[in-house]
Amino acid sequence: MEFRSVESTHRVVVDDATGLPVELFVGSSAVRRVHIEAVVECEIDGSERRSPTGGIEYFDTVRLSDCVRIADPTVHETANGRTYRVPVRIGGVDEVGVTGELLYSLNRLGPACSLAFDFIGAQTIVVRNLVLRVNIDLGGDTWCVTAPGNMIAGGTSLEAITSAVGISPIGGLRGSSGLVHLEPANHADRAVSIWFDNDVEIPEIDVRG
Repeated sequence: MEFRSVESTHRVVVDDATGLPVELFVGSSAVRRVHIEAVVECEIDGSERRSPTGGIEYFDTVRLSDCVRIADPTVHETANGRTYRVPVRIGGVDEVGVTGELLYSLNRLGPACSLAFDFIGAQTIVVRNLVLRVNIDLGGDTWCVTAPGNMIAGGTSLEAITSAVGISPIGGLRGSSGLVHLEPANHADRAVSIWFDNDVEIPEIDVRG
């Protein structure tokens, strides 16, 4: 499936079976494309306790992974563009799972394309965490990463980040914007900017090369 809007310069290709993104590109360009491998996981049930370092930690939880599209997308026009809502079930169709919608917004202002998850109400499952893991195939070239307000020097080679580095989210203790900018050394017009903007809770974010 391909999602597009006249309000946005970007288009996104979504896997028919999972509802997750597989490709993002600008206009009809064959060059300005990135291939995506996405996995969504949901941590449910279990119990919680106060963490020794503050906050809450969960234990005896169950982690669900398999994401399955369960219905056709619906399209909603907004003042800022178009939103596609893709009904999915995390945990497969035959097991205990969590039902929700993946929201793809193609915007006129702000991020050209954004992704969110909306839980469907009236479920008896206690949801502890939702995790999105994204691998972006940037192709060749030497890519540099900049994450203002974080423990990554501007222009650091992405290949040098061999282990996960935490990114402070909006509202985090270090006051970061939650923005990660990736730019190839020889093709600045192919830069990719990712903005982790969670308006529900303060998330945990990490990146690696």
